Amino acid sequence: MPGTVNVTSAYDSMTRGVESSLVAGGDLWRIEASHGSSTSGNENSSLFLLQLGPLLFVRDSTLLLPVHLSKQHLLWYGYDKKNGMHSLCPAVWSKHRRWLLMSMICLNPLACVSLNSYQAK
Repeated sequence: MPGTVNVTSAYDSMTRGVESSLVAGGDLWRIEASHGSSTSGNENSSLFLLQLGPLLFVRDSTLLLPVHLSKQHLLWYGYDKKNGMHSLCPAVWSKHRRWLLMSMICLNPLACVSLNSYQAK
């Protein structure tokens, strides 16, 4: 399967932080990993995402399964095995599929966790 790989790294002299990322993908798969750290504080952030067809694995504990798919609207069922949390993740593509707006709604307890926007490749 042919695909693309993009590796980036950046240093911020103001915060003395380093952020690195890896993005690779093909027609039916995608993997993203990033890590950021700062020596001026205790800030550490990391992300891991693996997509195999319609299935999404986020970090090592969350699985997202598509429940409804159309050209513009998506609904994912999510399960976080680390916290035992079930969620629904509604998403909307822009008209020309240039960006995706996605939210996560926890079902136990009921709460809106995040609202994210993703740029399409």
